[in-house]
Amino acid sequence: MIQLAESLVVAAPVFAPKLVVAYIDPGTGSMLFQVALAAILSITVAWRQLRARFKLFFAKPDALPPAPTAAAPTAAAPVAPPADPPATP
Repeated sequence: MIQLAESLVVAAPVFAPKLVVAYIDPGTGSMLFQVALAAILSITVAWRQLRARFKLFFAKPDALPPAPTAAAPTAAAPVAPPADPPATP
């Protein structure tokens, strides 16, 4: 118990409120807003992807979408090579 009291006495100046005179200009506020918005959107997208992967992993085999079949390759028309640009004098 004495160690706890000593620790609080030593740590008290660290956590004591201090007078801070600070100014946040519009550029800083805008940057903080952008960081917060990016964090929220990133977490949302990551959560949706993680949830979809879990659903796919734990899905019943009959509930899975059918696997794509390999289609026979089709003959494509030959493509002409690009024309050379005109020579400059």
